[in-house]
Amino acid sequence: SPIYGSDAIAGTVNVILRSDFEGAEYDGSYGISAEGDLEETSFKSLFGGNFANDRGNAVVSVEYNKREGLLQTERDFTNQSLSFQAPNDPDSPYGRVLIDNARVLFATWGGQPSLFFGNVIYGVPISGGVPDQIMHFAPDGTLIPFDRGVQHGNIFSSGGDGVHLAALSSLLTPSERFLINGLGHYEFADGIEGYVETFFANTTAHDNISQAVWQTDFFSGSSGAIQQNTDNPFLTGQAAGLIRDECANYGALVDGECDFLIARSSRDIALGQNESELNMFRIVTGLRGSFDIGDRYYDWDVSYNFGRTNSTASSDGVDDRR
Repeated sequence: SPIYGSDAIAGTVNVILRSDFEGAEYDGSYGISAEGDLEETSFKSLFGGNFANDRGNAVVSVEYNKREGLLQTERDFTNQSLSFQAPNDPDSPYGRVLIDNARVLFATWGGQPSLFFGNVIYGVPISGGVPDQIMHFAPDGTLIPFDRGVQHGNIFSSGGDGVHLAALSSLLTPSERFLINGLGHYEFADGIEGYVETFFANTTAHDNISQAVWQTDFFSGSSGAIQQNTDNPFLTGQAAGLIRDECANYGALVDGECDFLIARSSRDIALGQNESELNMFRIVTGLRGSFDIGDRYYDWDVSYNFGRTNSTASSDGVDDRR
C-alpha cells in the first residue's frame, strides 16, 4: 500500500511464492490506448537455481514498468470541463446547475490589469472607457476586451476568455517503477532451515501540469497579483495609455504614471509540475523447522523483519508576491 495507495487494499490477493524455482523466465509487454497514446511498457525476468546438492535454493526476480501520462484536454469528454456552479438565472429554483467549458473569471493566460486589488471582479478593471467592460492582455501585449462568457457567480463562467481549468489538469500521472525480489533458503540439518526474503522498489511519478502558479489576489496567503507600473518599458503604448486613463479617473496618477496589478495564470513561467520518488526496502531472515514430541508435531519459526520507506517530493512554482 505505500506504493499503490488505496488501490493496493482493494486489490490484495494471496501469492504463492516459487521457493524452489530453477531456470530462467522472461516476459515483456507493450500497450497503447485506442487513441494511440498512453503507452505502457513492462519487462519481467526470473532467475533461480539449487545449490549444495539441492539443500538450498535462491530465486531473484526483476521487474520494470513505465506508463505515460494523460492530460484532461486529450479526451473529448473531460475536455468539456463539466462543473456544477451557481445558476446564471437569478430566478432558477436550483442551487447549482451543470455547465460545460468551465472557466475562471479572475485570471487569463495573458493577464487582467486592475487598480487597487488584483482581481477584476472585486478591484477596478481597466475598462477602456466602456462601462462594465474588462480588458485583458492579448499575446501581442495590447489590451483587448475580455469575454466573460456566460457568467455563473463571481468566480466561474461557461466559455469566454478566462483560464480553462481542463488545460491545467491531468487525468493520469506518468509513473515509472523498478522492483527486485529475492528469496533463498538452505537446509542446515533435518528439520532446520534458514531463509531470507528481500524486496526493493523504486517508484517515481510526476504531474505533466497542475494549477500551481496563480498570480492573483483571489487567493490568500502567498499568492498575489503581479505589481507593475505604467513606466514599464515592456508595456505597449496602447496598454500603458489605457491604464493611465483609468488611473486618472480615480486620481491615482503620480507624476504621470501609476501602479497597477496583473492577475494571470503563469504557466509560461512554471508548469506547476509535482514530482515524487518512493524507495521501499524490506528484508526478512530467520530459521524455521519442525520436530515431534510423542504423538505431537510442532512447527517453529524465529525471524528478523526490517523495512524502510523513504520518499521525496518537489514542485516548481514562483514567489507570487515578488
